[in-house]
Amino acid sequence: LFVGSVSTVGGGLLTQGDLVLRTSVPKITLALAGLPMFLCIQLVNGVILCVLMVALGTIPSWWSVVLPLVVLPFLALGVGVGLILSVFGVLTRDITSMVTAVLNLLMYVTPVIYVQKPQHPFLQIIVDYNPLTYLVAFPRELFFEGATPHYLGFFLASVFGCVILMLGIHGFYLIQDKVAERL
Repeated sequence: LFVGSVSTVGGGLLTQGDLVLRTSVPKITLALAGLPMFLCIQLVNGVILCVLMVALGTIPSWWSVVLPLVVLPFLALGVGVGLILSVFGVLTRDITSMVTAVLNLLMYVTPVIYVQKPQHPFLQIIVDYNPLTYLVAFPRELFFEGATPHYLGFFLASVFGCVILMLGIHGFYLIQDKVAERL
């Protein structure tokens, strides 16, 4: 969800380059134009995952109904980073693909498919201070177990995601006038 939203929003202005030059549509709407399709694809993937879980006998907790709300900070962080990248991606063409590749690598220091307590102390520090750790672990544990000990970490990571979204929107509006010149 995070890397997909960053790459979708980050490449939005390049994808809609003709509309940026020929219309007076706000550029932020063109940057966000691919996001609804991306979210629909994620919704279909979620439905398929739920069908597979039921088929395999894994029943989520009743807290799973709040899953769309608890992944919003994760999406806000991705959209914020994507908005910053969308403008810089027009100014320097390869930045979005490079950042997306780096984010894919950084997901390995986020406990997505492994336990949250690595044995090496340095890795434990990285995992503890990585905001993606809490944006991934909180919804997952709430979905499967119905309880999680990561309330404070999730709250702080959510505030961080919202701050990045606000900075992304502000930065986008500051630099958006350079976009038409560079296309």
